[in-house]
Amino acid sequence: MSGTFPDTTNFTTLSFRDTKSTIKTTDANNKLYEKFLKQHWELALKSTLLTRAQLGTAYGFIAKQNGQAETFTIVPPNIGSTQGTMSGTVTCNATVAVGQSSVTATGGGGTFKKGDLIKFSNHTKIYQLSADTTSDGSTAFTINIYPTLQTAVSNTTTVTYNDVPMTVALIGDTPDFDTDEKGLYRYGIDVREEY
Repeated sequence: MSGTFPDTTNFTTLSFRDTKSTIKTTDANNKLYEKFLKQHWELALKSTLLTRAQLGTAYGFIAKQNGQAETFTIVPPNIGSTQGTMSGTVTCNATVAVGQSSVTATGGGGTFKKGDLIKFSNHTKIYQLSADTTSDGSTAFTINIYPTLQTAVSNTTTVTYNDVPMTVALIGDTPDFDTDEKGLYRYGIDVREEY
């Protein structure tokens, strides 16, 4: 069951982690080599105290995800939109190959800040800005990203920088929830980016 997480306004805690898949090998001289395979973001989210109805909406959605089997989208609370003043449509202005750590773009107007999350319209991977940048609305500007591009972008690829949707799957099975003597509920989920 895919879909969009119903409400991210009820999270009180967000833990945002950078995880990397690597493989380690040794050569004939027993020298250890580590090769980077893939990067993912992980989120650990804890809810505020919820009414039973609020819990039902969120927990019902989570239960339908079939544990780790399904993916869904969630906008990371508190960090899912730019810290800067960027507005308008930002579009890449050249083809950029897989493995590059920057793209050039035009359009929009304002600033992006280091640490902002962005997504390119032609794939689901989320990137983090590694430097501040400014657009005057007409001159090409550079967007520095981490990790490197996982899919090439072209001169028609647009950039999402507000309410950035992250495609994720649960880490582990459906979580438990807690209740208190006042009939309020709290739950937590851990998710990992999938792309």
